[in-house]
Amino acid sequence: MVEGISIKNEADAFEVIELFLKGAKFPGGIELEGWPKLKVRLVGEKFESSITPSVMKSFIELQNLVYKSYAIAQYNTDDTRKLSKEERDELEIEVKVEEGSSIFEVDFQAVLLKFAEKAAETMSPELIAVTVLGLGVLWAGKASFSNYLNYRKDVRMAEVKSEEQREMLSIIKENSKEVTE
Repeated sequence: MVEGISIKNEADAFEVIELFLKGAKFPGGIELEGWPKLKVRLVGEKFESSITPSVMKSFIELQNLVYKSYAIAQYNTDDTRKLSKEERDELEIEVKVEEGSSIFEVDFQAVLLKFAEKAAETMSPELIAVTVLGLGVLWAGKASFSNYLNYRKDVRMAEVKSEEQREMLSIIKENSKEVTE
């Protein structure tokens, strides 16, 4: 049995998830202490105290991810139309823009606490704790973002290899034609 736990960062979240998977109970619950936060700093002429439509779109997609996660946990579907206006309002993220720059910060703590409140009706305390921590890691975790970037890099490397192989086959085909002639 594990007493109340403070989560200050992604490593703490992973540790608690691992404890849960080993069968630990959390009678004292978990407390989020300033985590999870997503902080993005954009550099370039386009981002001097401004935001571009593509960056706005990314924040909208992030909001939709929050809605979908909640719909899956509460209603066992990713159909966000199931969410009431009240649920949507409570789960709305707030993007803060720091003055004089293009540093954006999204504090997911309040959203996760609302999520936990709503989920208390249908989930055990341990499952709520792990779900909240998992969503925090998913939404704002450096590891998640790094894994995504690595995945994209791997995909691109495979594409480059494929392009190189096609080019090589084309050269071999041309050489074969020349030799045959």
